[in-house]
Order: sequence, then structure tokens, then C-alpha cells
Amino acid sequence: MASPLVFKVYNDGEHIAALRFAEDAAVVVGNTGAGTVKVDGRIVWREGKEDFLAGDSFDRAADVMHSRRRDNHARRYARILTQQGRGVGAALLQAHDRIARSQDVAGVLDALAAFERNTKAQP
Repeated sequence: MASPLVFKVYNDGEHIAALRFAEDAAVVVGNTGAGTVKVDGRIVWREGKEDFLAGDSFDRAADVMHSRRRDNHARRYARILTQQGRGVGAALLQAHDRIARSQDVAGVLDALAAFERNTKAQP
């Protein structure tokens, strides 16, 4: 089964493309020289407002888009858990932040273990 077209490219509010891969969205934005990329209704790239242009490095722009998408998903998941009364939203965000900052496998495993301890302590 093919993955959905999740990267939506807009230019001046007009939808111009729906793409499966962030790299393809970066190519479209880079070639047009303007545009906004959204995933799940949230902006993950604004051409001209970033530190570099998508046309300068499609891969680097795609990495930024993926990172922001991951962050948006983690925040939404934590908010849902908090709204459901489980009280683990803050612990989830802390674990996500530690993992995002970690550069090695040991750091990721430590962050996951801390998250597991914090969530098991909750009723």
C-alpha cells in the first residue's frame, strides 16, 4: 500500500502540490522560490523565513521538515494523554526532548527508561 500524500505545498494560500516525500516538497518549494509546506495542517517549512533556502539543500530542508513533523506529533500525543487524565504528558515531552537532544544510542535508551519509570509511577 502506498503512503499518503502528507506534504502539502502552498504558494500565497493556493494549494499547488501534495507529495509523499519531504525531499519532493523541498524541490517544489526550491524551484518556485516561494511557498509553505504543511503536514497535518501545521507549517513545517516557510521558504524565505528559514535560515537557508530549500533550493540550497533539498536534503537539509527535508530534515528540518521531518524534525518539525516529529515535534508536532510528540506535542499532540502528549496533549491527548494529558486531556485523557493520564497525567503523563509532561513526562512524554521531557522524554522526547531528551531523545531529540541525544546524539548516541545510550542517551536514547536512558531517556526511554526515564519515561517508562515516570509513567509507571502515575496512577
